[in-house]
Amino acid sequence: RADMQALPFPDDTFDAVIVESVTAFVPDKRRGLAECARVTRPGGCVGLCEGTWVEPSPPADFVAELRRMMDGADFLDADGWRALLEGAGLEIVCADAVRMTMLRQRLDESKGLDARDYFDRLKAVGTFVALLARNPSFRRYARGLVPSAAVAKAMFRYLGYGLYVGRKGERVDLGVGP
Repeated sequence: RADMQALPFPDDTFDAVIVESVTAFVPDKRRGLAECARVTRPGGCVGLCEGTWVEPSPPADFVAELRRMMDGADFLDADGWRALLEGAGLEIVCADAVRMTMLRQRLDESKGLDARDYFDRLKAVGTFVALLARNPSFRRYARGLVPSAAVAKAMFRYLGYGLYVGRKGERVDLGVGP
């Protein structure tokens, strides 16, 4: 575990750095990606998979509710994620934003699950429903977890995910210095 804004690794340590749904939660995204680039070897890549605005100008109340539900996540559009990688001195290799549907999300979440996984999920749903039925404080808590139908609909209209990869340039030896 480490703070993305101050990684505890020497320069040029890794061939690749993969960041999965983290950068949206980092207060100083520029600094975080600069750190990822710093610890990546020349010729190596930094890859991001991040929530991405796929439709321009999401409503402010929706953005505020999503931030509340997702512990302050601050999503960008594809141009914003690309600019952060470029700002960290990385050459863009891939920048693809993907629009999701509720059905596609559920199908993707189910890939590779076996019977035990389905049983565990069903058991968790049963526990959740039982707590809702018996515990008023859990009902209040759950209201904050489950988005309204309007928020869920807006989520799949405005928010998707993006896959972004930047390559760190090779060092050029100018033959100068010690």
